[in-house]
Amino acid sequence: MPRPFAMRLFDGWLEQNRPRFHRPPIVVERRQRSRVFRFAGVALSVWGSVCDGGAITVRVGHAGTTWDFLADFDLSPARLAPGGYVCRLCVSRKNLK
Repeated sequence: MPRPFAMRLFDGWLEQNRPRFHRPPIVVERRQRSRVFRFAGVALSVWGSVCDGGAITVRVGHAGTTWDFLADFDLSPARLAPGGYVCRLCVSRKNLK
């Protein structure tokens, strides 16, 4: 079964951008509609996830329980006519002028 659109985007983005991270994300669980990742060299209690429903989170937890969200982002990818993708929820520079 093909991967959902958001998972294809995330997998491609992570592959291209991993070198930009001081502590790169490493996918530790792949499901059809989500990914769970950890950060190289960071305590196992810090982990993140991205889901096809439109969210990227970074959390801290213990014994399978989330204690706090360190980051929580909504996403809504859209394909651009000339190529590439943007998030529909982000403000473009053109709109700021």
